[in-house]
Amino acid sequence: MFYPAEMKRVAIGFHSTFSDVAIRGLHEEGVMQMIPIRDDANSVRDILEPILRPRILEQISGYSVRIDRILEVFRQIPPDSANPVTAFLSPPEIIPVAVRRKIPEELFSDIDTFLGKTGRIIEIRNDLNRIGEDLQGIQTATGAIEALSPFDFDLSALGDSEYLSVCAGRIDAAKYPEFARDVREGGAGELVVYEHESGGFVVVVLVLPRTRKPLIERYLRPPRFQPLDPSSSGLPEDALAGKKDEEALLTRERENLLVELKSLETAWGPSARALREELLMLKEEQEGLTACGKSSNLTVVEGWVPAGKVAGMEQRLADTSDGHVFVHARNPGEDDPEPPTEYQNPGWLKPFEVLTTTFARPHYDE
Repeated sequence: MFYPAEMKRVAIGFHSTFSDVAIRGLHEEGVMQMIPIRDDANSVRDILEPILRPRILEQISGYSVRIDRILEVFRQIPPDSANPVTAFLSPPEIIPVAVRRKIPEELFSDIDTFLGKTGRIIEIRNDLNRIGEDLQGIQTATGAIEALSPFDFDLSALGDSEYLSVCAGRIDAAKYPEFARDVREGGAGELVVYEHESGGFVVVVLVLPRTRKPLIERYLRPPRFQPLDPSSSGLPEDALAGKKDEEALLTRERENLLVELKSLETAWGPSARALREELLMLKEEQEGLTACGKSSNLTVVEGWVPAGKVAGMEQRLADTSDGHVFVHARNPGEDDPEPPTEYQNPGWLKPFEVLTTTFARPHYDE
């Protein structure tokens, strides 16, 4: 059995001087589902002007992006390796982060200070991205070197010299006869082809005068022809050893960066998450203002509130606005849209609410 709360249609008016503190009070109470002033269901939309989107939201968005970048870098830290059973039975402790509601000037100042002290985190992100790209390049080059190993020639010969063009690639074995015919006809007898078949593919090295290369270039493109670029010089065996050394150096550099990043996450992660949450609270407050309508000195907001929470909300608004507020609550009328569904279940029943909200909440009158 689930118990839907009785909902009241509430109109709140307050002196415009107290708009910020009143909306903050509503946000902290968290009991009102606002009906935006531009919504057809809003009863005062024709007599009040909407409040324009506050410019401060652009600042909030900009700061949020910068904080999110830092949190995204922290997510690159690999989890500590542990026995899966142990990790399941003893999950890591979740340390709560202290969050405090701040005025915009104080919050922005705190973020500027934070960003000024955490520039190293972004530097590490850039270095990790560079290493990732370099390792991907090494992996690609290693594959090309291994494919060219049967030919045992100096890989620096690949490319265009003053007189010759040397190129290498891989072709599906089933498509190779047609490819070989095309390039030989295009090369007009001045083409030398070295080939080696392995694993359903044919690896070829093509040598021809540089002036004749334009005649076959159209055949040296994907998807039929997959170019091989070893990005190396020397014999394949030596080139492979060099790539392994490069990979080892980059891997060690990445490991050192991750160790440093983990220490920075320990030092600055809680602050980043707290600032992100404080920005979100400020954003929701400012967006709440855009749901209001206003005249010269009056600001009005409408919405739905559970009947049992109207009195507490009204007292909170009276305290925050020094009494410059009125609250009018009424039952839903025939012309009102359907109220939202809220539950007023006892604590022991709340965990089971998910059973009725997995797909959609029931209608208000169900």
